[in-house]
Amino acid sequence: MKDWRKQIDEEIRKKGMNQRQFCKRTGVYISELNTIINKDRPLSLKVALALELYFVKTAEYWLNSQLKEQIKTAKNNDGRF
Repeated sequence: MKDWRKQIDEEIRKKGMNQRQFCKRTGVYISELNTIINKDRPLSLKVALALELYFVKTAEYWLNSQLKEQIKTAKNNDGRF
């Protein structure tokens, strides 16, 4: 399965934008988006909804992708985070 964070960056680029342009259009802080993509911050509902607004995939898709990753990580760490 493709890393959902990389998918965010790819979707932004497919629309002919960079992260800064996407953030300006959606009201998402560039630092927030960048830290999500760089795995330093979890995806927020606000950003998931902004992604849904501009891209085909729903907010549920993005949030479920994050949740699946968290479950997989927990299982690989014997339930420890």
